[in-house]
Amino acid sequence: MRNSLKSSQFKSVLNNSKVYSFNNIKFKYQKSLSGSIGFAINKKLGSAVERNSFKRRCRSEFNKMKDFSINLIVLPKTNVNKAGMGVVSAFEKLKNKIYND
Repeated sequence: MRNSLKSSQFKSVLNNSKVYSFNNIKFKYQKSLSGSIGFAINKKLGSAVERNSFKRRCRSEFNKMKDFSINLIVLPKTNVNKAGMGVVSAFEKLKNKIYND
């Protein structure tokens, strides 16, 4: 995928990032030259169809915020169906948080 984090970038973001949580979604982000997104979703949080749908929604919202140039990891805390309902509002809150930093 063109916006996916490489494994070295993923480790860097996990270890050296700022954390922001909103409702049932936790974000770890780090400023970068080009923006990329990664996911850490346990199989217990939903079926493959539900997890893929959640990722698709997140990628769509992430593409809308390209002007921020961040590496981002999305970690849902609960079932992805419950977390997926608030993806748009969670990304809006994240945009505001990054803009104010």
